[in-house]
Amino acid sequence: MPTLTDHAPTVEGYGPLTLLEECSDAEVLVYDSTDLKDNLPVRFYRDRRPQNAQESFSDELQVLSNLEHPHLVKLRAVEILEEEGHVFPCACYPRLEGKRLCDDPDYQSPQPPRRVVQLLLPALKALQLLHQRGAHHGHLSPETIHLAPTSDPVSPKKAMLTEAGLGYVLSTSKAKVCRVVAEHMAPEQHLSESPEITDQAEIYSLGTILYRMLTGMPPHWGATAMETAQLAKDRRPIPPRHYRPLIQKTL
Repeated sequence: MPTLTDHAPTVEGYGPLTLLEECSDAEVLVYDSTDLKDNLPVRFYRDRRPQNAQESFSDELQVLSNLEHPHLVKLRAVEILEEEGHVFPCACYPRLEGKRLCDDPDYQSPQPPRRVVQLLLPALKALQLLHQRGAHHGHLSPETIHLAPTSDPVSPKKAMLTEAGLGYVLSTSKAKVCRVVAEHMAPEQHLSESPEITDQAEIYSLGTILYRMLTGMPPHWGATAMETAQLAKDRRPIPPRHYRPLIQKTL
């Protein structure tokens, strides 16, 4: 991996890139910027891993850049940034109004089943589209479900999947996985030395979010990320109807 430099890269058509944070031991750099044509705030994710590790990320981005769904935040651009003779895949997503699901008051306490289904079903359909096209979200959690405001008084919030495809680079550092992230990871992902992102693992992640919104608590919660993953592997979660008997059995 090339040595980190202090200067940010430049991308044609975008304003200065401001380094926001470093993830996965500096394997991914995150920049905030602005699309100068549309005056739209955007966020760049820059993969700095070795070339062979970038291939899956680059392939995934090519698929995602052609996908459109009303509940999927569209990948705005795939830019290639050069530094010291090296080429790096780079994803660009718009920064939206609203808040993340994890920051919403409705996520902190049990919600009526009908409201939960109305909110999450469209996101499930967006996830289904990803899987049908051979792609994956990669790190599905309340942090990557965005609640955009709407003008509809019946459904004032619109759930959208964001940062799709970035799991290949944002989940590479097992040391940085915290309990909150582990809560939504399939056990086989967290306990494996080389976790694989599968359709089944992502359905598991969405199920943990649904469980949390219905019961007000996670299906498993340990003192550490590893303990949480081990509990998920060894124990079946307590059925949601144990906490809320009025939840339909089919749900």
